[in-house]
Amino acid sequence: RGDMKGPILCLHGPPGIGKTSLGRSVARALGRKFHRIALGGVKDEAELRGHRRTYIGSMSGSIIQALQALGTNNPVILLDEVDKMAANSMFNPQATLLEVLDPEQNGSFKDHYLNTPFDLSRALFICTANDSSQIDRPLLDRMEVIELSGYTLEEKASITESHLLPKQRRLHALEPEKPEVDAQQTGDAGEVAHMEAMHVQEPRLVLTPEAVSSLITKWTSESGVRSLERRLAQICRWASLRIQGLDVPHNASAGDAERQAALSSCGPNQKGIVVVDVQHLPHIIGAELFEPDIAERLVVGVAMGLSVSSVGGQLLFIEATRTRGGGRLTITGQLGKVMTESVETALSLLRSRFVRSSRTSGSGASAAVGDVSSVPAGSEVLSLLYSKRAPGDAENSSDSAADRDPFKGEDIHVHFPAGGIPKDGPSAGVAVLLALASVLLDKPMRSDTAVTGEVTLRGHVLPVGGIRDKVLAAHRAGVKHVLLPLANKRQVLEDIPAKTLEGIQVHYMKHVDEALDWAFGRLGIGEAEAAALGQQDLAPGLPAAAAAAAVSAAVARARPGYAGIGFLPGRARL
Repeated sequence: RGDMKGPILCLHGPPGIGKTSLGRSVARALGRKFHRIALGGVKDEAELRGHRRTYIGSMSGSIIQALQALGTNNPVILLDEVDKMAANSMFNPQATLLEVLDPEQNGSFKDHYLNTPFDLSRALFICTANDSSQIDRPLLDRMEVIELSGYTLEEKASITESHLLPKQRRLHALEPEKPEVDAQQTGDAGEVAHMEAMHVQEPRLVLTPEAVSSLITKWTSESGVRSLERRLAQICRWASLRIQGLDVPHNASAGDAERQAALSSCGPNQKGIVVVDVQHLPHIIGAELFEPDIAERLVVGVAMGLSVSSVGGQLLFIEATRTRGGGRLTITGQLGKVMTESVETALSLLRSRFVRSSRTSGSGASAAVGDVSSVPAGSEVLSLLYSKRAPGDAENSSDSAADRDPFKGEDIHVHFPAGGIPKDGPSAGVAVLLALASVLLDKPMRSDTAVTGEVTLRGHVLPVGGIRDKVLAAHRAGVKHVLLPLANKRQVLEDIPAKTLEGIQVHYMKHVDEALDWAFGRLGIGEAEAAALGQQDLAPGLPAAAAAAAVSAAVARARPGYAGIGFLPGRARL
């Protein structure tokens, strides 16, 4: 229908993923004219609604100006960066958009300069935003939000080969422009094809697929492709100088000689073509900026979480430590109220599980304090937590819960690095719990595992959002395992490409005990450790300390630098 009122779309996602380009494609597919209005920094409603004619220099608003420039009343208007409109106590330009974007009201939009109603219902409005939380709730209710996630490695490589690299080659005169020939003027379609074939030339710069993949993983770390395009432009500038026989001089003569020797194999060849491979990239654009694998193993008190911000998914390291004090909890890192409550919930859960375990093991005349056989089954890490009590706690096994607090007489400090960036949300609950458990156990969690999920006081793990962005961020960082809530399994199967899931293992958890067992228990050992443990033949009746030492030695041989495992009275546990 030609008179159909189009929905108000809001493309929400990190920068550099093509939201503006998608708006242009919609206009091209509908056969309508396209106009983009940048709303970043707009703080006066007169810029949208216009000035009254009583003011000197008055003019119509940007909406009416766009229609005048296009000469039509049914274009596609892109309202770019709607979440970055400035608001203060005197002006709120987002309130002006309520009339513009409401299908029931924009049929009689009144510009202050025109001072007469104008029908905007035939125009298709598309908004873009990086952070939907910065949009007023009444305005957000009038839009249909479409979530756009970041690109995978394969998608970035395909975009590079088909669009970004040819674009940069044309801009740097490394690829000829395609001639625009009108068949109606020439009168012969065969002649048009012949003229196009005459201008087909091989590009002067070629990047191997291995070089493209390495450029994406080691020199960029983003959800979009803007940094990738800048790196490609840098390579094209170098190739242009290379073809002309010029080069950027280096200060160190020895390093410059090594660089020239390494770049001697990239050309240009007899056809004047420069071929860039993986080994040439460090000498062209500098040292690697990002290491795909985690550079250092997680230490005691550090857990690896996952978060989503306006720039996409990223790793979130959570640090915890304890010092002698009066039981005070300190939380730093510019956190919101929801995330602060998640830290308090995780600490209360850990304390309650510890107290319940110690009460169970302390009941009965035959149950000795520290006897893991009397601790309820369900989490072998709880047994290890209980074994960490001081030897003097045996006399206090019947005291109050405060006396059985594992953090009694100690201050707890939980810190979220990058304190200049505001953080909020409930998805860090499980990661905080693992960081606190690592402090209590004095044992680091698995360094190849990232985790996300909201935790309750009963220990249940609730679903969270942004699963695709979080898994892609873990994949970019070289993380091998991701722990996700079981309720998010559907999002993983529907939103994440199968090619990405081949390089990362997703594990689902319904209770925090499963996360504890994976991070610190027998499930938390790697393949090399498991093989070493399976080959270790322990003599029957071997004391627990000796058994733990033997297993630690076997694991240390499989994983150099392994610090060893803790042991429990009567049995050895990882």
